[in-house]
Amino acid sequence: ATTAAFATVRPPLAAAVYGLAVFGAAGAEAASKLKGPGHIPQELCDALYRMDAKLLKKHAEIRLEKV
Repeated sequence: ATTAAFATVRPPLAAAVYGLAVFGAAGAEAASKLKGPGHIPQELCDALYRMDAKLLKKHAEIRLEKV
């Protein structure tokens, strides 16, 4: 779903890169707040909900180069 959201405004490869970067950043943020394995789904959902430019910059670096 994250990649599909980017696919509406970007070419397929860029959409995949951006979608995975956002999901990866949310995973890193969620991992920093975990209290135990049962909390993974809710922390991941919360991190995706709170995702903004600042949080993305903290956990991801996106560079697309033309091949």
